[in-house]
Amino acid sequence: MMLRHLVKLVGRKKLAKQKPRLDYSDVFDDEIGSCDNLWMWEIENFYPALIDPKEHGQFYEADSYLILKTTREPSGSLTHAIYYWIGEKTSLDKAMCAAVHAVNLRNHLGASCRTIREEMNDESDEFLELFSEEIVRRFILTVQECNQDFMWLKKLLLLKSL
Repeated sequence: MMLRHLVKLVGRKKLAKQKPRLDYSDVFDDEIGSCDNLWMWEIENFYPALIDPKEHGQFYEADSYLILKTTREPSGSLTHAIYYWIGEKTSLDKAMCAAVHAVNLRNHLGASCRTIREEMNDESDEFLELFSEEIVRRFILTVQECNQDFMWLKKLLLLKSL
């Protein structure tokens, strides 16, 4: 019995060493994280979509985002800080995808840093310092809220037409 357990343990270690590295090139470009810069992605259809740098620091409450800050140390080595930001009204799917893709990004970079969760209105000072100006949180009406407003407007119009 002990020998069987030992064989299984050794087999797992060999399997872990032979495990192929996953290819994330269809999700993240090769130049991502290769220089001192800030990158930001919005989760769209379960995948991260790179955001134009002009829009960095703008967050919608119903969305989730990935943020990568790469810094070149005086020694020349690169360090990475990976954040995922969760809006107050984001769906569970988007929040989960942001967390998973944050880990995927870390694996793609071969980084040893941890991924850091940031929640809307509870962001860390370290996260807020990434953006040179104040971050902008955008609020949008949900479909249900729009439908309620439309129904109220429709009733109001009916009353006026009588």
